[in-house]
Amino acid sequence: MKKSIFYIFICMICIFLFLPIVMAEDVESTNSCDAIELNELIKKASKVTGTYEFVYNENNEVIGFNYLIYNIPENMYVVYSGIGSQKAGAYSDSALLELDPDTRIGKVFDDNIEDTYSVSFFVYSSESGCGSILKTITIKKLRYNPISKIEQCKYDGLEDYLYCKEWVDTTFPFGEAEIIKKIEAKKDKEKSKTTGVCLFCEENKKNEDKYNTLVLIKQVVMFGLISGIIIDLVIIIYLFRKVGESRI
Repeated sequence: MKKSIFYIFICMICIFLFLPIVMAEDVESTNSCDAIELNELIKKASKVTGTYEFVYNENNEVIGFNYLIYNIPENMYVVYSGIGSQKAGAYSDSALLELDPDTRIGKVFDDNIEDTYSVSFFVYSSESGCGSILKTITIKKLRYNPISKIEQCKYDGLEDYLYCKEWVDTTFPFGEAEIIKKIEAKKDKEKSKTTGVCLFCEENKKNEDKYNTLVLIKQVVMFGLISGIIIDLVIIIYLFRKVGESRI
């Protein structure tokens, strides 16, 4: 009985000793590139670049973003991960980036403009045995800031203030009421350095002045036309009376 327990114990030790060796061989078999070949692939992959662009609708409103990946070699492909709503935690699973067959530019659309998060693009070799990630491109996506449209943000000196920027790469740790207080404080501070003019208000005033001028011109023209018609009618009536009197 003791010998059986001893043999079982020895067998278990052997299993645990040889298991890491077998696992190491499996991992190594997925990436059989030699150092020279791998370095060459990494050198080619280093030229792959990425960026993003705004996508607009027919009303010139931003409806999302296109992520663009350039300079992808013939023997490589790209996998992306991270497109989705950070707020909801609904990140997409990894997916293969579609390439234009003529330009080999990869493009993927993201319609989320409410959240900011990073999207990762991983460059791989399509050659068998080279399974390492050759390059990782991380693109930080902006989010739309609706507070940028409030009137307080239109004053001179506040255009580049973080809370007044239309597109930002961060989530504000304050509520809207607190942010507006900060904007007001910044506005008061900027008054000592700038004219403190409301650029938005000034633009509106110019447009209003133009409109009022056009209305005045129309009124003058209409008054002139009506006056001319009245004068013509008076003359015609006068002439008719003269003609009638001369016949009598």
